[in-house]
Amino acid sequence: MVTPRRVTLMVAVGLVFAACTDALDVPEGQGHDIAVQDASAPALETYSASFWAVQGRQTSFLVHYVEAGDTLHPYMSLIIPQKAQIARPDGTLLAKGDSLSISVELAREKFQVEFAPHGLVFAADEPMRLKFWYEFVALDDGGEGRPRDVADLNLLYRPEPDYPWVRLDSEVSLEGHFVVANVHHFSGYAVAW
Repeated sequence: MVTPRRVTLMVAVGLVFAACTDALDVPEGQGHDIAVQDASAPALETYSASFWAVQGRQTSFLVHYVEAGDTLHPYMSLIIPQKAQIARPDGTLLAKGDSLSISVELAREKFQVEFAPHGLVFAADEPMRLKFWYEFVALDDGGEGRPRDVADLNLLYRPEPDYPWVRLDSEVSLEGHFVVANVHHFSGYAVAW
């Protein structure tokens, strides 16, 4: 028997898979050059954290660079909208008011983050917004003699650490100095050229 909860789950999972087709697959043989921190970049305030996502409540998570004198510069943010429908990795939906612990691991030198639990999904009509500020990105090209253009930055994802990276449909704000994308599931994410 198909219950209303199963129909809702099937629709939510279907929307997530449809949303993932918005990602731009990079052809075989084309690698990704993950952006790295410039040598002048201050340390982040944390490289490992956790927070609670509550179904039916907007949740925001923000990490800063911390310069001497406690001057803060934004590095990465994640916003889970109030209306986002959260489904656990086993497919069960969170009821309104239910919460789930989210862990975050940030790379020390690269613009890269891992969110867990892997496989946590969000309905396509209310995706999360993931944003990285590129104020302290290294613009040298690894010795090839030409500087990189921040307008060419993209966000990537991979569902598991040993999977290949896939480019997301991203937007670069030259005025705001950030790259941002809608994301529909918890995975690894990175900024790359």
